Amino acid sequence: MNDTTPMTNDRAFEFADAAPDFAVAIARCWNWSFNFNNFEPFRMLLDLIGFSEGEYGENLHDLNKDASTGLIELNMIADALKEYANRPSDCEDWIRDLIEIEIES
Repeated sequence: MNDTTPMTNDRAFEFADAAPDFAVAIARCWNWSFNFNNFEPFRMLLDLIGFSEGEYGENLHDLNKDASTGLIELNMIADALKEYANRPSDCEDWIRDLIEIEIES
């Protein structure tokens, strides 16, 4: 992932819209993140679950630089974290698939 909001294709939105029950809040967080420079809420989620460190070798969000996350975003991230806590492997696989579809655009 780069430092700007990613461009994506319709297939990624369709994939997110059809998220399985265990990843609905994660998909909602991903979709909501298009409202932000640098896609921050989703990047924060990926950092919190350790996905970014495991996949990219570093965190994607600098908490020291921007700690101005709103209550709506924090609530979305919290819901996504609950999903992840219940089915971490399934959620990581789903996130990987979503990112692969995004890269295809």
